[in-house]
Amino acid sequence: MLDGQRGAFANYDQGDNDRIEKYDEIIDEKYNRNQQNNPEGDGYITVDTYWQNPLESEMNKQKFGWRQKNLSGFGVLSFANMIVDSEQFQRCMTRKLIVEFCDKNPRLIFDRSNEFISLYESMRTGGYKMKDLITKIATSSYC
Repeated sequence: MLDGQRGAFANYDQGDNDRIEKYDEIIDEKYNRNQQNNPEGDGYITVDTYWQNPLESEMNKQKFGWRQKNLSGFGVLSFANMIVDSEQFQRCMTRKLIVEFCDKNPRLIFDRSNEFISLYESMRTGGYKMKDLITKIATSSYC
């Protein structure tokens, strides 16, 4: 199901020194091992860095809070932008920061409260600056 997203990473591979390496205009061979791993040949063939998010149903749009109209693109940067611009990513990051910086149990964080909503929305309106979000969290009632 998620094969359509892997094109975003088709120019990247983990090198021998555990560093991520980027290849210009080359699709890493691991993306097209379908004949060896899937002899029936019905696997997804990656030919470029195009990716498409298969989670476009109305239910998934509400669950993830996708804000971008077009849930497809080319390359890892456009894929990352789609993820970061989702409401769910902002809620998740805000919750994780509250847990880390305020020593809170994640089950005790009510993410529908006005204060929590204000915090995670400030992440987007503030240009995704984590330092600013941490400052707002540290001065919130959560800490």
